[in-house]
Amino acid sequence: ISLSARRPLDQTAAARSVLPALLMQGTARYPDRPSLARQMELLYGASVAPSSGKIGETHLLRFSVDCVAGQFLPGEPDQLGDGLRFLSEFLVCPRLDDGGFPSDIFERERLQACHDARSVFDDRGAYAAQQALSLACEGEPMAIPEHGGVAALEILDRHEPEQARADFLRHGELVLTAMGSLPSAASFEEHVAKFLCDLPE
Repeated sequence: ISLSARRPLDQTAAARSVLPALLMQGTARYPDRPSLARQMELLYGASVAPSSGKIGETHLLRFSVDCVAGQFLPGEPDQLGDGLRFLSEFLVCPRLDDGGFPSDIFERERLQACHDARSVFDDRGAYAAQQALSLACEGEPMAIPEHGGVAALEILDRHEPEQARADFLRHGELVLTAMGSLPSAASFEEHVAKFLCDLPE
């Protein structure tokens, strides 16, 4: 099950780029990584995979949950419904502190993002491509790197990623994709409708 949200690439790229790592640190209901891991175990070894990147002048946030179909498990639990609810936890109810991500978690992930952004200098091919794009598209959104740039990451505030999350869900073009052994079309649409009702309007 995967939900993708698209927004135009702009100066919020830095805040968007750290969002997946921050969301994976906990939710309101599962406030740390151990509690998240326990819930994934209860979902028969489900896995969660967040990512952020750019395609042309579009910034893409993707969050997916991979779990075993209920029909293959004892008692045939509602894995689709449980998986969508778990996905909703990450997207709608992140662990926040006074309207922003907890300072210690935010600072750790911000510093890691800065390190990753600087590491492009060690890859001559990637660095050359980034510089060529920056020069060829100067002044255009296309010139903005997917991580927003080291300078933007260095001054990032802990409230900005939360603002980016809300913007993605309220204004982004959302695409939900599901693959595998799925229930009937009517049941699938009912589950998706419930999931979408949890998202902010």
